Amino acid sequence: MSDFYANSPHRNPIADNDINYVLNNFTTLKTYRVLRGGSWMSIPRYVRVAPRFRFSPAHSIHNVGFRCVRTVPL
Repeated sequence: MSDFYANSPHRNPIADNDINYVLNNFTTLKTYRVLRGGSWMSIPRYVRVAPRFRFSPAHSIHNVGFRCVRTVPL
């Protein structure tokens, strides 16, 4: 498993690769990827961002997605 470190090219495992390499390779990945946090179906302790799970990129799960977060000005 590995994480994506968008703000650190030193720790980002795909930072030096061309985006086409990454996109083309994604369809043939055989290793697990990290999913963080839970979903609306999860028990409360898994809803936080801290829990990590591993899943194969070849499978889809109906309750897996992403959250968009924005600070609201007060």
